[in-house]
Amino acid sequence: MVVAPNGNAYVGNFAYDLMGGADHKDTGIVLVKPDGSTQKVAEGLSFPNGMVITPDEKTLIVNELFGNRISKFAIHADGTLGERQDFANFGSLGDEPSVARRMEKALIKPDGRALDAEGAVRYSESKSR
Repeated sequence: MVVAPNGNAYVGNFAYDLMGGADHKDTGIVLVKPDGSTQKVAEGLSFPNGMVITPDEKTLIVNELFGNRISKFAIHADGTLGERQDFANFGSLGDEPSVARRMEKALIKPDGRALDAEGAVRYSESKSR
């Protein structure tokens, strides 16, 4: 989750029982506004985790931990998001249902996320189990 200066929160999720051994499935990002209202603003992501908003507040950058990619979205004035674009893509993992196999095939496992003082994206990587 990340919270914008205007109070809008962007929240990712697993969308399945990872710890219970359920198969992977894509999910989305939910926008939670300061008034408590919610809205799904993105779909088709592979566990969106580790998010940042650029200093100009116009772009949301999102790790896809089980997706082998980092995505970005334009942030519209109303808080909704534009279409998903690749920020960094290391190859499609397709519709592989096994989280373990997804992790084995992934070249990156982007987990934590930050912007440095110059605005460069930094990420930490999750260890395979």
